[in-house]
Amino acid sequence: MYYFFKKRLEEYPFPEEFNEQSEEDVHPPVVKPIIFNTQLDELYRWGMKYRSTGNHRILYTVHNYKEVVLLHYFDKQYNGNIVREDIVPAEKTYEPYCFLHPPY
Repeated sequence: MYYFFKKRLEEYPFPEEFNEQSEEDVHPPVVKPIIFNTQLDELYRWGMKYRSTGNHRILYTVHNYKEVVLLHYFDKQYNGNIVREDIVPAEKTYEPYCFLHPPY
């Protein structure tokens, strides 16, 4: 199931596009922009909620308007906005990536 949604994410990286494709899924993942607690302009969370395995989140960005870069995975154990301590690892991962692949 993960690989199916990962492929969809590659094709539809932005929240409005991705979520429109999820109507037929029983437990569709949800993609949302992260606007609080981050220093990145375009940071998104890909959330997959399954009753038996947790409340999984993958933070990602779209680099140079076309590349989906998966930055950080965690199991969210709280309600509300994603907290800063869960965003910092994603930002630290993206910094060296930008050094190797400079943004346009």
